[in-house]
Amino acid sequence: MVSINRGFTLIELLVTIAVLGIAISIAAPSFNNQIRNNKSVTLNNDFVSALNFARTESIKRSRRVSICPTTDKVSCDPDGEWSNAWIVFLDDAASESDDPVITDTNTSILRYWEKKDPKMKIGFAPEGTIVAAKVKSGLALTITKTIPTNFVRFTGLGTLAKTVNDQIAFKSNIENCSGFSTAIIFIGVSGMVSSNSVAC
Repeated sequence: MVSINRGFTLIELLVTIAVLGIAISIAAPSFNNQIRNNKSVTLNNDFVSALNFARTESIKRSRRVSICPTTDKVSCDPDGEWSNAWIVFLDDAASESDDPVITDTNTSILRYWEKKDPKMKIGFAPEGTIVAAKVKSGLALTITKTIPTNFVRFTGLGTLAKTVNDQIAFKSNIENCSGFSTAIIFIGVSGMVSSNSVAC
């Protein structure tokens, strides 16, 4: 009995490669978009965690604790660029109305969060209303004006220190995200931190 080996012809191989190439070119943009959205959600969660950590430490230690953006890991960025890294620290300012004071960089700084993505964007949410269709929960959001500041301070009771804002609203996402991958993060007078997913 004669054994016949059958394989792919050159034409069949070229057709298969062409179909595979088309499939990859269709799937790649969607996959990249999904990666961007996942990074955006992770960023939002990290920032909420940082704020909650600062509040928890203020209650635990019964003293003022602040969070601020940083470029050097040991001081607050005077430009208030929240898209940079952040530090949480024991705030030794003389009063709630004074600028934050880091007495000892070795013991005062409680935690540091590095900048994980060059396209991360965190800033104060613009004043206005986000319609229900653009909010994942289906409920419209009203945002009051936040006066820009380069730190958020919690009192020893875990409440928001009354400096220039009674309530603070941040907007957080990765540039060019899609879907409900942006977060509007509120810090109320009680110090409670809440996050709402909204359309990018």
